[in-house]
Amino acid sequence: MYWTFFPQEQDNENAHMACILDTFQALVDTIIPRTPHLAQDYGLIQYYGALDAYIDQYLILSLQNLYYPMANFTMEILNLAAQIVNSEGFDNNPQNSNISFSNSTPEKRLQAIELLQMASAFPANYPQVFSDNPDIILYIYGFINRVPMLGYYSEWYGYGDTRILPPNQRHLEFYPFSWQQIDYPGPSLGYHALRNTM
Repeated sequence: MYWTFFPQEQDNENAHMACILDTFQALVDTIIPRTPHLAQDYGLIQYYGALDAYIDQYLILSLQNLYYPMANFTMEILNLAAQIVNSEGFDNNPQNSNISFSNSTPEKRLQAIELLQMASAFPANYPQVFSDNPDIILYIYGFINRVPMLGYYSEWYGYGDTRILPPNQRHLEFYPFSWQQIDYPGPSLGYHALRNTM
């Protein structure tokens, strides 16, 4: 279904879709997790996280809509980074190719994401894909840090069942819970401050 806009990538739907979904669900759940402790203090609306808003779908579609479809490559990079942070160099653990980003702990996932920021300075014994593509790795690092937040606070979840249709066929079906969490739209001190300076 994610390849609706990208028929050239349809082979990925059968070959890697489950792995891609697992990886991006783990990613967005790490960046914007559910927060039951906030729900206890501020009400149930503050419980929900990125998984509840299908931000994994938003991220995959966004990556597939770049100059070159990048979802599969990003998954591979995250899995390699997860294997490195679980390897001997970090915790004195032997390298294990069965480790993936999605089956790592949230703490290890965050370490894997941060590891991408150092791509240009990786040792020679790290996977060659990092040294061959340091600029792309840094771009992915920025992308996966920024875009989940943009999707979470956008109208994406409110599109409901139309969210994975082409943009001109989407309709806002309801008010996204992320807008309720931050009481948006509404008064903003920033707007007042801006008006006072003009």
